[in-house]
Amino acid sequence: MNILYHVKSVRKKRGEVLQHITFENIHVLGSVIHEEDTYIQYEHKDMFYRYDSNFIRFKQMPSLLTFQKLVATSKRYNESNGAHYVHFHFPENVELPTGLCRYLQDEQYEITKIELYAIQPIDFPIVEQTAEIEIQAVNEENLQTFLRLQYEDDIEFGPTFAKEQRDLTYRLWESGVHTYVIAYFAGKAVGYVELILQEETVEINNLMVRAPYRRRSIGSMLQTYVVQTFPNKTIILLADSEDTPREMYQKQGYVNCGFMYEALKIFKYD
Repeated sequence: MNILYHVKSVRKKRGEVLQHITFENIHVLGSVIHEEDTYIQYEHKDMFYRYDSNFIRFKQMPSLLTFQKLVATSKRYNESNGAHYVHFHFPENVELPTGLCRYLQDEQYEITKIELYAIQPIDFPIVEQTAEIEIQAVNEENLQTFLRLQYEDDIEFGPTFAKEQRDLTYRLWESGVHTYVIAYFAGKAVGYVELILQEETVEINNLMVRAPYRRRSIGSMLQTYVVQTFPNKTIILLADSEDTPREMYQKQGYVNCGFMYEALKIFKYD
């Protein structure tokens, strides 16, 4: 066999697999409660505090007038459920029209460009564990250590959010759909990754390493654990286009599979 031809053929097949990865592969912790030709509304009644579970996703780019009308409707509905914000996802791989973008900025929306990345496990650059770093799947024995680590990481957003997130994590862990992996440095819990398992993909939903322990390859070791544990699944994740982590993913060989804009506005009252 021509080895060069074989290598090119394998790479082509991997590329074809990644081409089929879209934002539809990203798990939504919420349910569709309303759908029309132009948009879908997602909701989680038990977690209105969670922006990523309660939003409207446009199937096609709305006109400014259509958007304004939907903002008013969404605002009334969310406030009736004690949520003082509106959250929108725009069609993937479509830039925001100038007029709509200017309106969002004038109205003080938080606009975020989210990028979708994917990699096949065979393409990930494996990083071997060192003697002082240990990676473990979260189980009954280390569950409380993990929940405490997550709580301490979330406390900056307030004790109420941190507690609700801890309770949610426990429920998701029990369900078996979400898997968690914890990293120890010299016996101390310093990082973790949250995984969402689906039929063909593993989604890295959250990867955290405490600041004093970064630049020690702990994040890469957590990802190495993932690709070695799930060698037959495509690894996918989302990254803010303006955040540093995306640069790490690009260097590791993740392929950019698309982008999407989000707009969030939190209403503040005196």
